[in-house]
Amino acid sequence: MMLGNREKINMYVIVYDFGTSAVKTCHFDIGSTVRMICHSNAEYGLYILNNGGAEQDTEEWWNAITKSTKELFTKTDIKPVDIAGLSFCTQMQGVVLVDKNGNALRRPMSYLDTRAVNEFKAGLGNGLFRKEFLFSAAETHH
Repeated sequence: MMLGNREKINMYVIVYDFGTSAVKTCHFDIGSTVRMICHSNAEYGLYILNNGGAEQDTEEWWNAITKSTKELFTKTDIKPVDIAGLSFCTQMQGVVLVDKNGNALRRPMSYLDTRAVNEFKAGLGNGLFRKEFLFSAAETHH
């Protein structure tokens, strides 16, 4: 198809949406419009601990990515080499601690983790976010 004097070029992208218990994986065709070609999802665990902990497993995340991605390619004739980009939407408050080789040192804590509630409450009003600091910092920027 022609667009003016130029040929219309479509781009294929894969979008990963990491939720609390599953990754939703979508394959899009982006041209003059955006069209979802197909989708897949794969679940992973959320481990709620007796002490208020909430953790997940990086290997389960990886397995979910690979499973859902492979499933996309069974639903279309588009090949992996045709994919122009990847996009990730993830949980905001997660931290993965890794060693020098990028291997996870422990299971990541989920944003649902409540083990440090008392420490958080004790720290309110201290440190960089004390009212006095915020007020004086605001005054210096006028």
